[in-house]
Amino acid sequence: MLELAASRTSGINHDIAPLVRQLALQDWYVAYALQVRLRPGESLAGVRSVLHGHIQDLFNQFGVQIMSPNFISQPEQPVIVTRPNWFAPPAEEKQE
Repeated sequence: MLELAASRTSGINHDIAPLVRQLALQDWYVAYALQVRLRPGESLAGVRSVLHGHIQDLFNQFGVQIMSPNFISQPEQPVIVTRPNWFAPPAEEKQE
């Protein structure tokens, strides 16, 4: 899903494959890093913001919760937003 998010993000050099690394096995979670190469002249902050949005959307789309490693209790049901509710008011769909 991280690689798919990278493939959907403008500003990333898609000639160089993204790389996902497992950085650490923490007490309650695995720490990952997604490495990509930006196209010349792109803003790291701007591309990172768009990439993070794609990561959140894809994890939600596939029903995978992004949980804080400091959560207190596991909800009984996954905490996701179904596609019909992605742009419920006041949210608006942005065209990229």
